[in-house]
Amino acid sequence: IYTGDEEYDFYFCSGSVMYGYNHETKNKTRILNLIDSSILGVPKLFVKAGENSYICDDINSEYRLLKKVDDATLEKLNNRKILYIAGNNFAHNTELSREIAEFNKKSTDCYIVCKDYSSDIDTTKDSYFSALYRDIINGEVPDIFVLGNGFNAKLLAKIELFTDLNELIDRSVSETLFEKSLEQLTFNDKLYAVS
Repeated sequence: IYTGDEEYDFYFCSGSVMYGYNHETKNKTRILNLIDSSILGVPKLFVKAGENSYICDDINSEYRLLKKVDDATLEKLNNRKILYIAGNNFAHNTELSREIAEFNKKSTDCYIVCKDYSSDIDTTKDSYFSALYRDIINGEVPDIFVLGNGFNAKLLAKIELFTDLNELIDRSVSETLFEKSLEQLTFNDKLYAVS
């Protein structure tokens, strides 16, 4: 929990998202996504610096001034193809967060948006998977899944929700390196995941 200001009684981080909370209205407001803002890990410091700007630190204790982008930059960013990656607790996976942030900085054609289920729901494992499966049933299927324990990938492969990755991977190279992993992630001779 972080100190509030005239707009919010306090700020808090859930997953990879920072929120402001107003006690009077009992509302939380999404302020920013840490990964989208290239902030690695959960900040120790988060304070409002001015209108639409905040100061926070990252896992390396580097301080950042975060400002809302101008309309021209926002339009340019919004014209990129968006890939959705679904997972849980992205803020705690600093290696993946770093890769996504670096990709988003460099790519002019594509942008990765993290759907961090831990930031919008209870943090229990059951609610994470329930929310993910509910989104899938409702047709909101992410482009990429970050799989974890308890994720029933075989069930989703069985209903042909995943794309077969065989044609994207050179099997002669990958079989020697990841033979056991590839075997575990194959269903009906189709490869649906890599580890």
